[in-house]
Amino acid sequence: MKKITTAFALGTILIGTFFPTIRIIAETTDVSNSSPVTELLNPLVKDATDIGAGNIGTSSWNIDTNGVLHIGAGDFGGRSPGGSGLSPWNSYKDDITSIVLEGKVTNSGGKYNNLFSDLSNVTNITGIEFLDTTGVTSIRGLFAGMSNLQGTLDLSAFDTSNVTDMNGLFLSDSLLSGVNVSSFDTSNVIDMGGMFSGMSSLQSLDLSSFDTSKITGNIYFLSGTSKLSQLTVGLKFDFGDSAMLPEISPNATYTGNWQNIGSGSLDVPSGSNIWTSSLFMSNYKGMTDADTYVWQQKNNPIAGGDVTAKYVDTDGNKISDDAVKSGNVGDAYTTEQKTIDGYTFKEVQGSATGTFTDQVQTVTYVYTKDPIAGGDVTAKYVDTDGNKISDDVVKSGNVGDAYTTEQKTIDGYIFKEVQGSATGTFTDQVQTVTYVYTKDPIAGGDVTAKYVDTDGNKISDDVVKSGNIGDAYTTEQKTIDGYTFKEVQGSATGTFTDQVQTVTYVYTKDPIAGGDVTAKYVDTDGNKISDDVVKSGNVGDAYTTEQKTIDGYTFKEVQGSATGTFTDQVQTVTYVYMKNNVTPSPKPDDHSDTPESSKGNGNKNDSTSENKSTLPQTGDNDGLSMIEMISGLFLVFGTIVMILFKRKRQD
Repeated sequence: MKKITTAFALGTILIGTFFPTIRIIAETTDVSNSSPVTELLNPLVKDATDIGAGNIGTSSWNIDTNGVLHIGAGDFGGRSPGGSGLSPWNSYKDDITSIVLEGKVTNSGGKYNNLFSDLSNVTNITGIEFLDTTGVTSIRGLFAGMSNLQGTLDLSAFDTSNVTDMNGLFLSDSLLSGVNVSSFDTSNVIDMGGMFSGMSSLQSLDLSSFDTSKITGNIYFLSGTSKLSQLTVGLKFDFGDSAMLPEISPNATYTGNWQNIGSGSLDVPSGSNIWTSSLFMSNYKGMTDADTYVWQQKNNPIAGGDVTAKYVDTDGNKISDDAVKSGNVGDAYTTEQKTIDGYTFKEVQGSATGTFTDQVQTVTYVYTKDPIAGGDVTAKYVDTDGNKISDDVVKSGNVGDAYTTEQKTIDGYIFKEVQGSATGTFTDQVQTVTYVYTKDPIAGGDVTAKYVDTDGNKISDDVVKSGNIGDAYTTEQKTIDGYTFKEVQGSATGTFTDQVQTVTYVYTKDPIAGGDVTAKYVDTDGNKISDDVVKSGNVGDAYTTEQKTIDGYTFKEVQGSATGTFTDQVQTVTYVYMKNNVTPSPKPDDHSDTPESSKGNGNKNDSTSENKSTLPQTGDNDGLSMIEMISGLFLVFGTIVMILFKRKRQD
């Protein structure tokens, strides 16, 4: 007995320890690939918080205790969860009363066959727009057998461009009064058999976008759609051989034929195509007959008063658009209970179904608001650079509730603006409201604009700008007489900082014609001995004059600045020259008085004199005389030395 008690206790401990792990495995296992595991674990899950749970690819699903099938965002991974004819949640079909898709579900390359088929207790689907059909190749039986699904199913978000199979898509959905398939691309579909079969409450259908060019099977396409009284067909539509559009039973209101609207209206059609259902299917040619067709009414129908369906909360506030029904006296009408996010249907006031009379009628659908925790609203307080300057304030509430955030008084800062909605209502998303403040002004360092020439000389008064740190400043380029702007050094525009700043505008001096500089060439008596040379240029430009070589003259000196710069005055530079002396040539036979040392020179002079075009230069004769005098001194000195030397030897 002791061993049995110990074993029971140990088993209880193990179950308590591993139950969370077992549940996680159950919730994350791919149902389509591990149904035996799911069957073993689902009883444990059911004993926890959900009726059932699992995963398809990265999308998790669960069925809560209210019978709501929740499908989370994710990718089915190209699978076909209902490919075997049964969806992963088929074993819970009697428990499921509604479906909520909570985020985008993808399945590119996969199929959605029978995904919701046979969920006969489901009355509404929320978030069907999240079911992404991009790249999906088959939606066969997707909604088949949902016999309690009500209202209108809007599938305008479906991308069906890759779908090839739509067989039994809405098969036996007997309470659906409308389906929006007006945007379907059926250019690749080959099977539409039984697509709308058994939709006995369907009243209107828009097939204007349907392309049936590749259809090989559409048997029972429209069979059982006995209330279908408005049908729109397009250019590329063909009924085929077995669409089975029901015949219209003639009565006091209708003739039993279809009639196209033509240039008329739904209530008063004027088209010339008047056919029974069988003739409609056999005669219709898209290129010539595309139009909206309605049941042809007998003469003199009496328009009934409109029936308006209103949708309000318990306080009578409108929560969705009214739906207005029109018809003739005696025609049947049906209003629909809507699925409205954030609200739960409570009751209907008035007759949800009935017949049109000659009086207007109102049907009111009343809903209670669902308390749904909204995303937090966070008020942030920052400076103009986005730096936090005070603690955040977080507001919480339910979706639809009002919130208000507050502007704070913060020492050292002045409120500037609010970014976001300071007041509003909570949504299912988090929201941020940002209060932006500017820092109290602090005097910044001055910005000085200087105006100088290219040598850095000041040519105009400085301009000093003052402001607070962070304020913008702008300096200006001046127009200064006699100067042309060249460049700016530093930031011409910017913001004040805690340091002084300098901006320097540099200008080049405008060219001004200077006075001419004339170079004159004269002898020592001031007589002109060569043409003047005149130099021209702008004030400040450099000039250079040149010393000439003038035959018969030797340069002596320059008076004035041989080089310099042009000014606004004329300037003169005078080059002074001495005239060269001319020595006459000696007679050929007179050499008696000429020293021996000079005879050679006389010969040279004779040779030189033979060049009749060249006269001896005064400077050259002066040089020879000096040499002769020095030579004579050396000769005298040498003679004296020789005499003294001889006497000493004799002694």
